Amino acid sequence: MRLEASRLSVRYGAVDGLRDVDIVVEAGSITTVIGANGAGKSTLLNAFAGLVPVAAGRILLGGRDITAVAAEERAGLGIALSPEGRRLFADMTVHENLLVGAYSRGRGDGVARDLDRIYETFENLARRRNSLARNLSGGEQQMCAVGRALMAQPSVLLLDEPTLGLAPIVVADFARIIRKIHKSGVTIVLVEQNSRLALSLADQAYVLESGRVALSGSARSLLSDVRIQRSYLGA
Repeated sequence: MRLEASRLSVRYGAVDGLRDVDIVVEAGSITTVIGANGAGKSTLLNAFAGLVPVAAGRILLGGRDITAVAAEERAGLGIALSPEGRRLFADMTVHENLLVGAYSRGRGDGVARDLDRIYETFENLARRRNSLARNLSGGEQQMCAVGRALMAQPSVLLLDEPTLGLAPIVVADFARIIRKIHKSGVTIVLVEQNSRLALSLADQAYVLESGRVALSGSARSLLSDVRIQRSYLGA
């Protein structure tokens, strides 16, 4: 489903978190948003999810204005967020955390089928399903956070720093998982400090600087852009 920010502004008191941001996430795409720490990337995802108030502008989902729609209603419309920092329930098991993602769906057969699908996608979680979230490795916790978001059956999945702090071998595994989720028909908005990985996965890319869109284009074109290479790829 197409997701769009039109002239979007978010303010924290007198500070602009986002200012006049225009972003279009085409249905069926992977769109990445890159930028330095504090550029507004997480603020954008939180605005899409309805977790921060919008000061100006609009958010559209499938052409429908959802700017004033509450976060829980947006989840029902197909938007799910896997937040930075995972935010799992530490004293609940993997299985219980996953069920939290399906809280609005009840406990029907569809939930059981989706659980099986999550365990098939994240094999480590299948082995650790009865383990407390606090006892998981960082990579397993991130898998659980993404799995929990997928249990909401989203049409648009917002991924905030899914590989932050993970070992390179786990990062490579996550790249495979993101591609697999995308191939299942889910539109993905990816915020990622690993800019090279993000651009290699995405169709479209936006660069945020100080809450504004500084640059946008196809991910391939930005990957070869000298400015991006110098500022974000270490070239």
